[in-house]
Amino acid sequence: MPADQTLPPPSRHGRASSQCHMIAATPWPAESVPHYECSTMRIALLIEHLDHRRGGAETWIHHFAAYLLAEGHEVTIITQDAHDPPAGAELHLLRPRGLTRSRRDRDFALKCLQALGQLRPDISMATGKALGADVYQPHGGTVRGSQRQNIALLPSYNQRAMKMIFNRLSPKHRAALALEAAQYGHSATRYIAISRMVQRDMRTFYRVPPERVRLVYNGVDLQRFAPARLGGLRDEARARFGLAPDDLALLFVAHNFKLKGLGELIAAIALLNRQHQWPDGGRLVVVGRGRAERYKRQAESGGLAHAVKFVGSVNPVDEAYAAADAFVHPTWYDPC
Repeated sequence: MPADQTLPPPSRHGRASSQCHMIAATPWPAESVPHYECSTMRIALLIEHLDHRRGGAETWIHHFAAYLLAEGHEVTIITQDAHDPPAGAELHLLRPRGLTRSRRDRDFALKCLQALGQLRPDISMATGKALGADVYQPHGGTVRGSQRQNIALLPSYNQRAMKMIFNRLSPKHRAALALEAAQYGHSATRYIAISRMVQRDMRTFYRVPPERVRLVYNGVDLQRFAPARLGGLRDEARARFGLAPDDLALLFVAHNFKLKGLGELIAAIALLNRQHQWPDGGRLVVVGRGRAERYKRQAESGGLAHAVKFVGSVNPVDEAYAAADAFVHPTWYDPC
């Protein structure tokens, strides 16, 4: 099928469990979403890959599933693959087909729709490329918003114009937009925005009514990232990354180095270095599995080969934060 062919709308699969009874309408949306008082609900969570090592939505879904299980609910995770799933969660594995990434994404979304029809959970929630969920929380923001910022990071008008034309003609981008349009195309779906920017983009690009969008910021694990706990990890973590006790360590964490502004950050440090304002013990620790070659060359050309350390993925990432003196995130686009 053509990449931009209209996808089917989500189907409403939810039903009240025999152990639940409807008692009221929740304040969100005020008169249309039922609230269940129950000992157990059957909840389905949908995500392409269940692997808390990836960070972002994958980590969030893992923690959310563990929380729901601890509260006594039944949790099924619909996904393509899973690493170290939460104890007690049921897995419903899908095998999307397609020669290209966009076709596999589309097939995964359609198979999510079918799986929900078969499983008939009380409620379902998706964070990525899935169709049919009752609640959609896009941790990556909107495709249109991401494309907008990818264009904005290009330095010249001609480059931005060419990128816009490329996006309109690219089967990959057209397929991504078609899938997103289907996700926002059903009046029964409710949406959670993780920032005001994403909330605005939902309204701007897809005219989602305010009463169907709830703004819920990502939480912070205050125990995991407590200063006292990280302080206890600091010396060992700094030794792991080759940092001297008196080095000034800046931390950059991302997988998409270009979108998150690594090039601009290295250029800024190079400028400080030329102006003799960068300390001799200044270090930039780059964490993530992005393509590092061009940024290594940039650091070398700026006289910073010794100052920029590419350490790859770090699991758990807590150690990187424990080792650092400051976190730097000059991103062009970040949904949260």
